[in-house]
Amino acid sequence: MLAKQGITELTTAQLKKSTDKVEEELHAIVFMYKTDRSRYGKIIEEKENDVLEVKDTFPKTVADAC
Repeated sequence: MLAKQGITELTTAQLKKSTDKVEEELHAIVFMYKTDRSRYGKIIEEKENDVLEVKDTFPKTVADAC
């Protein structure tokens, strides 16, 4: 994520912000995997297939996942 932004040397604030963002994205992914597979399995499967095609379509926040 930081390499895409061209950041090689971090300040404490940048590190905190990046860590928080990654943590929030992780929470969103875990939230999706904990949903009812019988109702939302097709959506999860589509997202997994997008990852294999190098598309980043997973939600970035839990609110987006809802």
